Amino acid sequence: MCNDQVTKNSSSPNQLIANPNATANHIANVPASNTSWSNMQLFVPMADNSNQKVGFVSKPGSDQMAARFLIYGGNVMVNDGSGNMDSCFFAQLSGTDGVWSLLWNMTRSQASAASAFPVALRNVEPSPKRND
Repeated sequence: MCNDQVTKNSSSPNQLIANPNATANHIANVPASNTSWSNMQLFVPMADNSNQKVGFVSKPGSDQMAARFLIYGGNVMVNDGSGNMDSCFFAQLSGTDGVWSLLWNMTRSQASAASAFPVALRNVEPSPKRND
């Protein structure tokens, strides 16, 4: 399990900031000293951006929305700038076994063509598995 952290920025509450685990990279079992990133902002692409991949950047470009996140009922939502709250996240298998890409704002036909599935980003842990 990866223990990298995404937290709200206290000085800009609509930003979500990512930092690596302070002790080790649990996915690759690499010491934290080999981690070359910190304080990266989560972004989603603007509506007119043809690249639908969600990611992390140190400074968002003009085609990336980074300071518009809010939590509503435990779900990560995006303020589109016109008063709408959207949660248009999709997951798609990447080329690496067990790794998924996070995408934003796909049409039904785009999602179908890309074999992508709608997902919700949440700030709560999943419920424990029941043993029936």
